[in-house]
Amino acid sequence: MVPQQTGRRCPREQAIMTDTSESRPPAESAAGAPPVQPPPSPDTKEAPPPEAAGGATSRRPWSRWYLHPAVFLALVALILTGWDAWQTRLQMDQLRHDLAIRLADADTALGESRAMAMRAEAAVRELSSKLSAVEAQLAESQSQQAALEVLYQELSRNRDETALAEVEHLIQIANQQLVLAGNVNTALVALRNAEARLVRLDRPQFASLKRAVASAIQKLEGLPYVDIEGLSGRLEALIRRVDALPLAAHARPQPQPSPPLEVSGKPWLDFLRLAWHDLKDLVRIQKMDEPALPLLAPEQSFFLRENVKLRLLSARLALLARDEATYRADLAAAEDWLKRYFDTKARGVAEAVAEVGELAQASLSVDLPDISALLEAVRNVHLGGGDGRGR
Repeated sequence: MVPQQTGRRCPREQAIMTDTSESRPPAESAAGAPPVQPPPSPDTKEAPPPEAAGGATSRRPWSRWYLHPAVFLALVALILTGWDAWQTRLQMDQLRHDLAIRLADADTALGESRAMAMRAEAAVRELSSKLSAVEAQLAESQSQQAALEVLYQELSRNRDETALAEVEHLIQIANQQLVLAGNVNTALVALRNAEARLVRLDRPQFASLKRAVASAIQKLEGLPYVDIEGLSGRLEALIRRVDALPLAAHARPQPQPSPPLEVSGKPWLDFLRLAWHDLKDLVRIQKMDEPALPLLAPEQSFFLRENVKLRLLSARLALLARDEATYRADLAAAEDWLKRYFDTKARGVAEAVAEVGELAQASLSVDLPDISALLEAVRNVHLGGGDGRGR
């Protein structure tokens, strides 16, 4: 059974048939063409002649092969495949370009990262060296701090001991001023300085000593005030004035004013009156209520003044020593000598006598307190270990 031929042939057969048909002359193909035969029925078993079959096939199917749907679909598929391949290639090229850019950026970033890593490593090494130096300095500072703490403790102990020694010395000065010189003001200054030292120390173990010093200061401030410095200054000024005081032995009566001479108009009478007036001035008569003092030679006048000075100086020393008996005796002797050997009618002598009398009336007898117990309190602080070590 021969299969039914269709209009579909392979491309090679179509090309051969197309070439054959095209190579024939036009007249021959038109004149010698056999008549068109009807298509055989399916039951026909005999095949058509080769010429007739080949001529019909070459004219209809291959003349419009491009209009066949399969060919169109194949072309469309080929175009789409080519377009897809082209787009794929473009995308691949774009991807390669992007990948190259990203690789270049990655290489640049990698180089920068390596440079940064190298710099960071160098910085870490530098910081490590600095840290080592800082640790060495810290260790040295700690050792120095420990040494300074030890030194501070030693200095603190020495400071407290030194301050306590100063307090003891000031208390000794105050006690000496009260016992030997009776100088209350100097003793007060010394005790106040000692109290200020104790306040600056601010140690609880010095509280009892501080209270004792404050009590002694309160007792001295309650004493009646005697201006020793003022009395001593007045005596010193009086001693400097002794050399200028006039002596009674060298005093002369003051001349009495004579009445004016009368002019009579007669020369010889006026001359006699003037001669008589001058003769009366040559002789003076003085009435003495007391026995006349003997005249003193210049050497004796010098020693008299020096003796008065010595009496006043002795009274000044007795004043500083609070020796009231000696003070009053020396002033009484000086006052007696001023009244006896100096001209009391002179203003300077009268003022000196009055000042000596005022100085003799000053009271020096003051019951001074005993502050020797403060020295014993300081010694107790030393013995009790309260010199600043028990902190």
